[in-house]
Amino acid sequence: MASDMNTGFGPQETMPPTRQKGWLSRNWLWFVPTLLLGSFLLCGGCCAGILFTAFTAIRASDPYQMALKQVQENPQVIEQIGKPIEEVSWPPPTGEVNITNDRGEANLTFSVRGPKGDAQVLLNARMVDGKWGMTSLNVVTEGGQRISLDMPAEAGGLDEAPAWNP
Repeated sequence: MASDMNTGFGPQETMPPTRQKGWLSRNWLWFVPTLLLGSFLLCGGCCAGILFTAFTAIRASDPYQMALKQVQENPQVIEQIGKPIEEVSWPPPTGEVNITNDRGEANLTFSVRGPKGDAQVLLNARMVDGKWGMTSLNVVTEGGQRISLDMPAEAGGLDEAPAWNP
């Protein structure tokens, strides 16, 4: 009969409303990897910025600049690696520069390059009464030859700065 059939005119069964998915449950597949990658890049960028700042500070320091000038002008070094002698950007300089009031110490290692080859510069310096002086400056060529540059007082050495003994 007609009463058994659903004609659309009587009481109808209604479905409970379906709950719509949240934004995260609809978009997690691209959001989570993007969040992880963004966090990784942010941390990496911060670390790179800190390292860049540290390397720039070392290169701008007085002991580094004094040593670079002495190496670039030294006839023995020029004979071994050629002229012009330039700083090498990689590997970056390593070491430390510690300053307390008008006293300080610096122990640095950095690389230089000339037309005939590369060399590593080993520097130890001390600041006394606000003035830097090198206590030792050595250049080691690729062939292993060590060139020790003596530092007279006129060239930036300090009499009261003790000599460095390895």
